[in-house]
Formats: sequence, structure tokens, C-alpha cells
Amino acid sequence: MRILGNMIGAAFLRSYERGERIYLAMRARGFEGKIEVMQELRMGRSDFLFLSLFLPLLLLPVMI
Repeated sequence: MRILGNMIGAAFLRSYERGERIYLAMRARGFEGKIEVMQELRMGRSDFLFLSLFLPLLLLPVMI
């Protein structure tokens, strides 16, 4: 039982330390807790046109 406790404790400490290193690396790269998106992603006319032309070509081998 003692060995199992030591293993769990060691795994917890390693996980905690790794999380701390990742957090510090993200902070060093300017991460402030939120993901900033350049612009909102929306489906436009060109996207629907592309899908209407490309999707049949993609499904053609399945239908044959």
C-alpha cells in the first residue's frame, strides 16, 4: 500500500510540475488566459459554392 501511495504521489508531483512549466512557457509567449480570434468564422457564398462543387467529387468514388 505504501508503494502505491508513493507512486501516486510521484505522478501527482510530476504532473503538477509539468503543468507549471507549460503555464510559464505560455505566459512567456504572451498568453493571457483567452484565445483571440482574428475574425469570426462564418460560411459565405464562396464556401457554399466550393462545397456544392467539391462534395459531389468527393462522394463519386463511394457511389460507384
